[in-house]
Amino acid sequence: MSQLGIHHTSTRARPSVPTSREFGANVEAARIVDEELESLEAQIRDIKVHRNTLVLIARLPPEILSTVFLILRDVPPSLLPQGTGMEWMAVSCVCTHWRQVALNCPDLWSHIDIRRNSAFVEAFLERSKQVPLIFSAKITHSSQKDVGISLTNMCRMRRLFLFSQTHLLNASLLNTLETHPAPLLEQFSLGWPTKETSTPAKTLTSLFGGIHPVLRKLRLIRCNISWNFPPFTTLVDLFIEGAPSRDAHCPSVAQLISILQNTPCLENLNIVGTIPSPPADVAPSTSVLLPHLAVMGLRSGIRQCIELLGHMSYPAASVIHIDSLGVGSYTLEEASEIVHRVLNSERLIGTRPPIQYLRVRSPISFDYGDGLLTVEAWDSLDNLRDEPFTVPRIELAVYMSTDDSTLLTEVDHIGFWDALPLEGLHTLDIIDLDVQEPLWLRLFGRLEGLTILKFKPLLDDGPTSILEASTFPPFITNEGHDQNISQEFPGVYLPALRELSISEWNFKLSSVGSEQTSILLNYLARFLMTRENLGAGIEALNINSCRNLSWDAVEELKKLVPNIHWDVLVAMSEDEEDDS
Repeated sequence: MSQLGIHHTSTRARPSVPTSREFGANVEAARIVDEELESLEAQIRDIKVHRNTLVLIARLPPEILSTVFLILRDVPPSLLPQGTGMEWMAVSCVCTHWRQVALNCPDLWSHIDIRRNSAFVEAFLERSKQVPLIFSAKITHSSQKDVGISLTNMCRMRRLFLFSQTHLLNASLLNTLETHPAPLLEQFSLGWPTKETSTPAKTLTSLFGGIHPVLRKLRLIRCNISWNFPPFTTLVDLFIEGAPSRDAHCPSVAQLISILQNTPCLENLNIVGTIPSPPADVAPSTSVLLPHLAVMGLRSGIRQCIELLGHMSYPAASVIHIDSLGVGSYTLEEASEIVHRVLNSERLIGTRPPIQYLRVRSPISFDYGDGLLTVEAWDSLDNLRDEPFTVPRIELAVYMSTDDSTLLTEVDHIGFWDALPLEGLHTLDIIDLDVQEPLWLRLFGRLEGLTILKFKPLLDDGPTSILEASTFPPFITNEGHDQNISQEFPGVYLPALRELSISEWNFKLSSVGSEQTSILLNYLARFLMTRENLGAGIEALNINSCRNLSWDAVEELKKLVPNIHWDVLVAMSEDEEDDS
């Protein structure tokens, strides 16, 4: 003790150890505090529950809340930040009421995607009770068990999508697909990978024991199947893709005909991959009647497409897409034959309306002598740009080969163009197709109702032939004299033409005597003046991405055409563009 009477105690002094009596008292005091805390927490929970009941969303009937949950479940993962497709499950963790609503909504758990929720397959099957299922799976070694468990509920499947390598489809899974009835199944997709090399131990010889009374959509992609199925009489949508390198995955023409003969309700048909040549036992008189067909797509060789179409009857207003790109080289003669089959077949049901819009593009390789011809024809202009597949049309994509490295001649094209019903054509859009003038003369002689002509040439001198063919006489020639181009068609070609769109024309200057002038510009001006003098003047000229066209030239053209629209940044001459 110091003189001041203060005890000096060390800061390191340990607290005294409580006695047993004091320890017991502390425990009791802590217990009382815990009880008070629990009571307060219970009161807070009650207050929160009461508060939640005052919120409008908490007063929604379970039916409406379930609908909200279903909408949330169906939001595409791409629209969610870092979406996995399973975020909607959090609704069952918000509160007791929401959890009960979610668990009592079996439809909420009826979508099973092994790629996203493999850990919850059994829980989903249980919570979905007995409602129809939508099941998707990419079969892997780790998912085989879950897929097998799910497929035991085949009687509940409404939509079934399976994608697998063949060696992962074991005997048990294949047996389930072959034998288990699917009374509720509306859609079924089965696909192999593109680069599949192995062969399954067993080939599918049937589907669902032939019991699929409401199956409407069927997609079979590179599948090893016998193709001798019981009839799919209820199908409205059929997609078959075969692997060109594996004939076992492709149905023969006879098998295709047999399948199609038993699908009278078919509205959409797509066949992708190699269509084998028809065997000798397919009689020419064998026919397939598809009275409800709206869309048909064939991707195979032209000859195979021609043979298959020769057995088919379908509405004349059907949308037809034939794509032979990369499936071999074919001539315009074969292309014209398939156009005849599609447009003028005696098997067509009804009358196809005349084509109103035709787009033709043909980039031709002069170095190799090969070309690509794509013809797209619509019966209507409605929503053409935004929804090209919503209107009846025929679309052909044909790989064409020619031994001549020059421009395709009139003879090459006559049969092809004559096959198209162009009498009612309203708009013609020509892209990268340069042909000799006689072809344009023959073509334009049929287009009395054409009002809009669009032309993007492949070569710089390509526009001259089309300008010459668009007006009849007089017209300027290379010698600079007016003369008749032909005596067969007096008068003016394209009498209804009122709008001309030119794209990527090169109005380059050339030396004519001591002056620099654009020969193409002279052709265009003479074209406009001649048509005006013949009472068939052009009312609108659209200039898009043209080169070497000066502002002065545009001003001169304005004197010949009431309305001119041009791309300001591109339509100026190269010198003016550099100055700006």
